[in-house]
Amino acid sequence: MPNELEHPAASPQQIQGAMRDMRDRVRAWWKRDGLGHTSAVSMSEGGSLDLELNCSLYFEMEERMHLQDPALPEAERRVQVQRYFEGLGFVLYCAPGDDVAVRDCDESSQALRKIIKDTFPSSIVRSIESRGARDGTFVLQSAQVLIRDLAVVFSLPAARPDA
Repeated sequence: MPNELEHPAASPQQIQGAMRDMRDRVRAWWKRDGLGHTSAVSMSEGGSLDLELNCSLYFEMEERMHLQDPALPEAERRVQVQRYFEGLGFVLYCAPGDDVAVRDCDESSQALRKIIKDTFPSSIVRSIESRGARDGTFVLQSAQVLIRDLAVVFSLPAARPDA
């Protein structure tokens, strides 16, 4: 029986390509169905995928507003985008002079977990981090997620080359 070390299951280039593909698929998914930016994607020693998903809405709000009908006033486009996120179950928060953010509350945490669990049933949300806004209200910052079933990651739509 040949030694596994002599004949690895995949070449280093194949492993690197697979990691880039998984990273790109996760980033495209979070951009499309989540809150925009994926801060980190890495492989654990056990072969699971570790994600840090950003929950800050600032850039995502701006990008989604530009996808709205440009004939609409900016304020109306902003309201439409806010309604989109509220439709996902997030409780939005905006103090005067602050950017729109996701309030750290049970409803927002449940919405976040639902989006992740609907896509990755084997996932575990390890932590949800929040930060204090200027007035002391806590808003979601990021989520640390472990994904056990990599086949689900590869079943996500491939990222567009221009994304």
